[in-house]
Formats: sequence, structure tokens, C-alpha cells
Amino acid sequence: MRQIREVLRLHFEAKLNERQIAKICAVGKGTVRRYLKRIAGAGLAWPLPAELDDATLEQRMFPPPPPAAPGSRPLPDFTVIHKELKSRQNVTLQLLWEEHHEVHPSSAPEASADSTAPRSRSKPCSFPRPSISTIDNCAYHTADLGAAE
Repeated sequence: MRQIREVLRLHFEAKLNERQIAKICAVGKGTVRRYLKRIAGAGLAWPLPAELDDATLEQRMFPPPPPAAPGSRPLPDFTVIHKELKSRQNVTLQLLWEEHHEVHPSSAPEASADSTAPRSRSKPCSFPRPSISTIDNCAYHTADLGAAE
């Protein structure tokens, strides 16, 4: 469980710096910094209200992300893209990206008002891709160490 209350107590009551708090709570300095920024962003002050339990505190500090807009861009199916890249020759990620834009025109970058200006180029490599865990790049060699030749 997160040590939000302990981080806040050490910062506001004990007046320790972020490095000392990180060492005591066994978390990173960045985590301590993010907790302090989030507590300020949530509009909470120390001491925390007594009726604020851990679940409510965490909900206020880490609210759920806003829902996607109705016209948001759909992401391509990366497993299909991976199979296409492996199975077909002379296929590039850019070609598959253009095919995706033909099927989903709403995901294409908007054209500028000036029709003579070049369109902004999409970046298919900027999206996170799922790791392909089915590929085993290791070769295992088993040796019978007890066998005499």
C-alpha cells in the first residue's frame, strides 16, 4: 500500500527533505515529489481531515483519467501489424499506418486550412506497442554433466 500519510507527515511535521523521506519510506525521490505535488493539486492541506480515510485520500490524489472523447482516434491492432511485418516482404510500418488511415479516416492528421501546405506527418512509431512475449530469442542447451563418454 502507498505510504502517502507517512510521506506527508515526514514532510510537514518533521520538516525532512525529499531525499530523507525517500530513504525512510523506501520509495524514490520522484515518488515523494509526485505525492507532494498531487496533495497540493488536490487542494488538501496538512493535517489531513480526520474523516478522510486512505481510500478517499488516494481517490482524491489519483483521480481516474477522463473518458476518451467521442471522436478520438482509434489505435491500430498491433498484433496484426506485427504479423503483417513478419509475414509479408517489402511492408513497412509506414505502409501499414497508411492502410490504417484509409480504414479509419478520423485517425488521420487534420489537413491544414491552406490546401497547398503539406500535411503534418503522422508518427506510427510513437504509439506504445504491446510486447510480443511469444517470441523466444534464447537457445537453451542442456548438457548431461554426469554422463561419461
